[in-house]
Amino acid sequence: MIPIIFYLKTFTIQSKQTSDWSNFTTFFAAFISLANLLVFIYFSDLLYKYNLKKDKQIEEKEKQIEALEKPILTFSKTKESIYEVTNIGRGAALNVKVFVNQKVQGDKDEYKCWGYRCYSMYIHQTILLENTSNCIEIGAKYTDIFGNEFNSYMTDYSLKIFDLRLDLPSIPLLVGPEPTLYPL
Repeated sequence: MIPIIFYLKTFTIQSKQTSDWSNFTTFFAAFISLANLLVFIYFSDLLYKYNLKKDKQIEEKEKQIEALEKPILTFSKTKESIYEVTNIGRGAALNVKVFVNQKVQGDKDEYKCWGYRCYSMYIHQTILLENTSNCIEIGAKYTDIFGNEFNSYMTDYSLKIFDLRLDLPSIPLLVGPEPTLYPL
């Protein structure tokens, strides 16, 4: 509308000459082209923002699926006060190393660190950890099928799971020199 009003104020449209009408359409076409360009830019930007939002949602969904598919090793105490380790995650745990810090019988301030080695734990598998009745802390180092490293650590009946790709603080029991590991 604005270009027509602008044209009417500047030129007369009452002319019977075809050249005047030709000039009018040329003048009007420039504004139509500019309007088309602006609409194209607007919708391109709108589509770009929509695709960015969708890509972010897909990426978040993939992270959630990946988090669900990882192994998660937990520790629990049996009725006999012996610990067991269970894979409650939805992925296999590979190269499992369980470390135990145990109070030595009869001595008040002496502790012994040792552990178990297991090559894999499938989903929902539970393994009894013999001789773990006097544990003060227990931890496990393991990987998933993609080689991502994880730690599970329990002390004072508090369990923590660490994804080592996140640069979280390390646990002395799990980062020190490896103690003697016995096969499970």
